[in-house]
Amino acid sequence: MLVFTLLLEVIWILAAEAGQHWTHEGPHGQDHWPASYPECGSNAQSPINIQTDSVTFDPELPALQPHGYDQPSTEPLDLHNNGHTVQLSLPPTMYLEGLPRKYVAAQLHLHWGETGSLGGSEHQINSEATAAELHIVHYDSDSYDSLSEAASKPQGLAVLGILIEVGETKNPVYEHILSHLHEIRHKDQKTSVPPFNVGELLPPQLDQFFRYNGSLTTPPCYQSVLWTVFNRRAQISMGQLEELQETLFSTEEEPSKLLVQNYRAPQPLNQRTVFASFIQAESLYTAGEMLSLGVGILVGCLCLLLAVYFIARKIRLPSSPSPFRISRSLAPSRVLSTPNSPRDQDDDAKRVPSHSDQEKRKGRAESDESASEKHGGPHGWAAGGGVESPAKRGGWGEDASWGVRLGWRRDPVRGAVQCHPRTPGKGRGGTPKPQILVRATSSTEAEEGTNPGRSPMATSHPIPTPGRPMENRRGRSRGGRAVLPAGSCSPFAY
Repeated sequence: MLVFTLLLEVIWILAAEAGQHWTHEGPHGQDHWPASYPECGSNAQSPINIQTDSVTFDPELPALQPHGYDQPSTEPLDLHNNGHTVQLSLPPTMYLEGLPRKYVAAQLHLHWGETGSLGGSEHQINSEATAAELHIVHYDSDSYDSLSEAASKPQGLAVLGILIEVGETKNPVYEHILSHLHEIRHKDQKTSVPPFNVGELLPPQLDQFFRYNGSLTTPPCYQSVLWTVFNRRAQISMGQLEELQETLFSTEEEPSKLLVQNYRAPQPLNQRTVFASFIQAESLYTAGEMLSLGVGILVGCLCLLLAVYFIARKIRLPSSPSPFRISRSLAPSRVLSTPNSPRDQDDDAKRVPSHSDQEKRKGRAESDESASEKHGGPHGWAAGGGVESPAKRGGWGEDASWGVRLGWRRDPVRGAVQCHPRTPGKGRGGTPKPQILVRATSSTEAEEGTNPGRSPMATSHPIPTPGRPMENRRGRSRGGRAVLPAGSCSPFAY
């Protein structure tokens, strides 16, 4: 038995010394390991890609119980650049319980990617690699006396895998290691590190982990490792990661070769089972569905904001009424139209004037006629600015008193309809009439002052400007001018 143990020790030492003959890349890279180390091509290799939808929940997995991790050793710890990684020796006072046997800590080391890379971990979760990975190696102290003796035995080793991602702040615990890297820049250089609380290197929630049987991730790739990969991650700053990627060299002296990309690619799971100590929270949507949902929500919010904006603008800035229409909101009274229009005749037919109303209308008509005869010229418009009665001039239809009743008059020469001088501030029934009825005439009619057999055109031109042609909706002059003679009343007849 003693001879066999010594033989294993020799094999381990020879493998370590032969380390200079293997690398992670190049002609001696991981693709060529099985040729020199046959076990590297076996079917239970590490690391692996952990697919969370394929793991098996095992409620019987006990929680890990680290002992001595939070009690710094009284002796300094050795930090070593072995040409493949940076390795920190651990005191035997650190051990794990919660596993099939007691496992004593031996060393820890790191794996990382090339300069500037955020993918340097060995294990992956759902095909996602992190910036780096920390391994804390233990051996079965109940069955074996040393790490080298237990290295080739089934479950002789227990390794904790901690995925490391980049965070916003510097991790002071990892700084206990990283701050000494410049002292071991080249291969086989060593230095001493003051003792510190190694337990703080572990991530939170140690009860959430994955468990499977695997191997060493470097030659000789013994399939003797009981792996525990934590679900939660540790964090270091980007500056700390760059220090890890840019400080160490894998060679002793010149020419120097930067020690980077020292991780092994994920290996096939084959028929192995990965156990989980916790129930995975299933996502309701895939990554693509989540992206589509987010884009849809964003577009919907933008459409809603645009709708609110245009509604608010419409309320704040109501559209102006057309120049040739009278807005019902601005004209509480009925819309003015030509006296002989069907609507007028309808309204007059429905409204039967009382005897007193008829007498009043007759009196007003007689008064208007006398005023016209007194002040009017050949066309009913004298130099004094008198007005002509629609009843006398004619051409307005049979209901000649209609214009008198509503309190407006026509200027046959200028083609404008004026409010009645005797009309007070309100129309019939006390209802305001915020409009002016304007008639457009041809230039001939304006000169002759005649328009036989035609009715004036009613419109709601906002404010006629003296001497300005009245335009139609296409902006062309309709002939004649919409003017207000001097001395006329307000454009808005009340």
